[in-house]
This record gives sequence, C-alpha cells and structure tokens, in this order.
Amino acid sequence: MIYLVGVDHRIQHDGIESANLNQRKKFIDYLVSTFKELNISIVAEEFNEDSLEYSYAKNSTAKLAVQKNDIKHIYCDPNIKERKEIKIPSEDKICKDLGIKFIRNNSEDEARIIQEKRKYYIIRENFWLDKLSDSLHKEILIIIGTDHIKSFKKLLNSKNIPCTILNNNWCFENLLT
Repeated sequence: MIYLVGVDHRIQHDGIESANLNQRKKFIDYLVSTFKELNISIVAEEFNEDSLEYSYAKNSTAKLAVQKNDIKHIYCDPNIKERKEIKIPSEDKICKDLGIKFIRNNSEDEARIIQEKRKYYIIRENFWLDKLSDSLHKEILIIIGTDHIKSFKKLLNSKNIPCTILNNNWCFENLLT
C-alpha cells in the first residue's frame, strides 16, 4: 500500500525559506506516529540531494524522522543529471524559454512557470513510481507536493497499485507555533 502525504515543500528541509524548527519537529512527530500506526517500512519523498544543496539545507525532515525508526528512506525525485536524461528542463531553462528573467516579482510570471512545469509532472511521477517499483509489496509513505496528490493517485490507480491519501496538504502555516 502506498500512503500519500501532500506537503508544502518548505516543511521538507532545514535550509533557506524552510519552515521553522518547531514546525519541522511537529512534522517529524506526525511522520513518526504515522510510521507506527501504519507499519511503514519505506518513506519516499519528492526531494533529492541536489534540492538539499540548492536550498542550503543540511537535512531532509523525513530523513531525520526515519533515522530514529529503522525505516528505509528514498529520495524519489530526479536529480539534475536524471532530469537531463529524461528531458525535464530546469527552471532556468523554462524561464529562458518563456522570456522571463530569473529574478521576478510578478505573479503572472510565476503562474506561467508553474503551468510549464506541470507539463512534466507525468514524467516525474512515473520516475517516482519506477524508483519504488521493487518495493510496491511493502507499506510505503510518500511525501509529495500538494500539487501532485491527485495526479499521482490517478497514476497509481491506473496501474492498480493500492493507495490512499493520508493528507492532501500538510501545511505548516496552519500550525500553531
């Protein structure tokens, strides 16, 4: 069974523009209680080492949670090299192709970038599934951006892979600090 948790990506790391320490601790507590309740053996997340470095982060929140619980952790999002191999353009390339300067303060530009990135979601989501293919007989919790919840669930359903959504949007902004 695959359990889906949709998140605001800022909860996933301790780098720049991340959730604060208290909020990340609350997410770790949520994960640990979920591991125990559902007998989770693998945690996968839409994240990778390149994203950690890009965010100037030292730790993935999920990786910290699994370390205390003897659970396997998998970064399932393609890294820079893998994105090139599967032909997913970088955000810089998308901006260039759209004629948008990297420094932008325009919500219309942001919407155009997001719309262009969504064109590659199915490629990324299939990549995640490939990363998990050897473990589909286990209890897997996957942490993904809220924008992927419906489409990834649809992909899993199309392949007759049992899944359930635990949380559509685990968002730290809704927590009391």
